This record gives sequence, C-alpha cells and structure tokens, in this order.
Amino acid sequence: MEDRVLKTRTLLPLGWIMALVVAAIWAPWRSAEQPLGGPATPKTDAAGARLLLPLYLVDTTDPAGVTTLFAVRNQLDVPVEIEVRYFQANAPQAPQRTDVSTLAAKAVAPVNIRSVSGLSADADGIARGYVVVEALTEGGVIQGDYFRVTSNEDFASGFRMLNADPASSHNDLCGLFSIRFLNGGGFDSGTRFIVWLEADQVPDPANPVFFYSVYDESGGLVLATGFAADEVAFEVAAEDLLVGPLQADFGAVEIQFVDTVGHVSAILSADDRYSVGLEAFCGDF
Repeated sequence: MEDRVLKTRTLLPLGWIMALVVAAIWAPWRSAEQPLGGPATPKTDAAGARLLLPLYLVDTTDPAGVTTLFAVRNQLDVPVEIEVRYFQANAPQAPQRTDVSTLAAKAVAPVNIRSVSGLSADADGIARGYVVVEALTEGGVIQGDYFRVTSNEDFASGFRMLNADPASSHNDLCGLFSIRFLNGGGFDSGTRFIVWLEADQVPDPANPVFFYSVYDESGGLVLATGFAADEVAFEVAAEDLLVGPLQADFGAVEIQFVDTVGHVSAILSADDRYSVGLEAFCGDF
C-alpha cells in the first residue's frame, strides 16, 4: 500500500550537486560565532489559534486501506467556534471544503477524513491534501493530533497537529530542518518524509522547493543537492533522496526551504510491522 501512496518527485541534475558541494557550507547549521546552547530555543508550543495537518492520505478504493484521522481540542473553559478547511495537495489556492462548528469548553472533535465528502482523489484512488483548522472566536486556543492508519497492514503513526498560528512566536513553521533517517537493519521498510510548504501557488517543478544535505552517522557529507516538486504537501522516501554513487543507510538530512517556510516530519517503518512518527528539528534560531 505504501508503495502506491508514494508519488514520483524530481531530483535536480548533477550540476546542482556540484554547485552545492562547492558550497557545502551553503546553509551552515550554526555559525562559528553562535555557540551551542545560545539564548534562542526551537519552537515547540502545540496550541494556538490555527492548526495544520500537513498531509492527509485516504485510499478511496479500499475501506481497509490508508486513512487519516485527526482531533481538535478546545483548550478554554468557554465554547470556541472553529473553521476546518481541506485543501488538495496540488491546489493551495482555495479549499475543497470548509466546515464551521462550535467546540464546547474543553471538548474534543474527532474526524476520520475518509468520511469527509467532496475531497478529490488522484488517478490511483488516493486523496492527498492538507487541513487547516482555525479558531474563529477571538482569543480561542486549540490543539490537535492526527494519525495515519492502514488497517490491512496493521500500520499506524501519530503526530500532533502543528501550531501554524502566524501571531504565535512559537509556531512550528521554519525555514531549516534537521531529521534522522533509518533505511537499513530492522528498518528495511525505510523512512518517508512528510513535507509541507507555505505557498498559495503550486511550485514550479523546474525549480527546487528545498535544498538538502545528507550526512552519515559519523557526520560525513554524503550528498548536497536540490529537490523539486509540483505540490505543496507531499511525501518522499529517504532512499529517493539518496541519489548517486554515495549511499548511507543511517544518518540525518538537513533541509533548507527556498523563499518560504514549511515543516518536515517522517514515518519510519520496520519489518513491515512497525511504524513510528518523528518530527524534524527546527533550525531557525
């Protein structure tokens, strides 16, 4: 099932690799003048007035296939009106569907996206998109979580919904991320990255949406290049980022978005039996 879900992306040509290796320091994680343990800390608050589910997948051809569930909780002691907008991964200009409801004090509203009507599916029968939930009540504070579940494969992974509130200094959207990958040993099913870009237009597939550097576990640079896509929300296998003669089964990836912010997380799968969700580390200091 997971192989059907993954869509092909475009890796940039060798010219990018050469240019970036020459500037392997293209986006240093921390300058020499910026010591470890500086005053700034990563952004971690989960609650805000706007939440983001960065990528949902629903197999519309199989009731036991992959689906995505999410839940939104009202953090306050008073009712809060919320708006839920569903976007296609390749159509960020306008939502496919908008729902407005009221959450009672401290209440939780769960949703199985399989039951949401009006969402388009691709030719392979997979509905792909993202969800934005906003508190319409002034001063409203909400939080949420989401799960990807594939019943017929006994797979499930869970994440918290992202704080995408532009008024919050602790929102989760960043320009630079670092995250581990595991593509060997027990993790023979590998690592898949979930990527979301803040954009109101579909990216131009001729240009990179992010640059990335791959490091092995000893810290050696394996690869530096760019990655192009034609959607603002997508999933890509770590093994598809490890192009060329140099490979690494275990290590880390640093991802720098081009002219925007976004978010990166990962699903690590082992032995076709276990699935673990992992969020990337924000490098914006």
